[in-house]
Amino acid sequence: MPSESQIEMELRKLGLNEKEVKVYLRGLELGPASAKEISDVVKIPRATVYEIIKSLKEKGLFSEIKVKKKRKFVANSPREILGILRIKKREIEEKEREFLRIIAALEAKYLKEKGLRVFKGKKGIETFLEILSFTREPEIIIVNQNLLPIPEKK
Repeated sequence: MPSESQIEMELRKLGLNEKEVKVYLRGLELGPASAKEISDVVKIPRATVYEIIKSLKEKGLFSEIKVKKKRKFVANSPREILGILRIKKREIEEKEREFLRIIAALEAKYLKEKGLRVFKGKKGIETFLEILSFTREPEIIIVNQNLLPIPEKK
């Protein structure tokens, strides 16, 4: 089982800052608690704890509930962290698509001497198809060694 410091480090990799990690972990420990109760445990001013909880709520890691007409905050299940990962994954995939569009546009505009490009494997085919969808090349030659084997020199 990972140590608390390892868990904190992994949460930081997901984009939580040090104080968010502290509040989230103590929130898991405490269950429904007031901002003051959380503040006392994590040793962070109550006003700051409110801001941190607001940030964690936006990330889907904290909720607000009413207990006997009092406002309490509760840390959501750690499974909600997968939501953060999925959002980051979508953002990265979108950045990759945008970058491929930019590469194709830059190559079309600035490369005076067109060269040979090699795409290997499944990822290479995916990259090639992505670039192909944005290219303005008048002619593309595809060589597939499986269809037309090139004999080895002896």
